[in-house]
This record gives sequence, structure tokens and C-alpha cells, in this order.
Amino acid sequence: MFSLFKKKSSDEQLRKNLFDFHAEMEKNLEFFFVMDQRQFITHGFLIDAWPSVKEMDAIKRHESIAKYAEAM
Repeated sequence: MFSLFKKKSSDEQLRKNLFDFHAEMEKNLEFFFVMDQRQFITHGFLIDAWPSVKEMDAIKRHESIAKYAEAM
């Protein structure tokens, strides 16, 4: 019975990590558009959520996501 609760909590943590990473990607895209319009860089991009998702199979399957993280 307790394993059921542990699985549910790990699934919720997985979901939270993926949503945090997605929000970070959107924020970086917004930063890029602003910097592109201004034609100068005001600050760096965010890469805080990457360590929590980089080892996930769903992330490893998509080479474009790894390239995105490498560029950040």
C-alpha cells in the first residue's frame, strides 16, 4: 500500500520537474525575443531546471532538447 503512495508522489515530482523545465524554456524564449528586439544582451538565460530533468528518458529521446540545453 505504501508503495502506491510513493509511486504517486514520484509521478507528481516528475510532473512538477517537467512543468518547471517547460516554464523555464518559455521564459528563455521570451528573454531571447526581448534581447533580439533591443539588439543587446541584458542578462543570461535560465538553466536551473535542467539538472532535474536531464536524465529522464523522455528528455533523452529528443536530441533537440539536449541541443537547447547545450546552447543555454
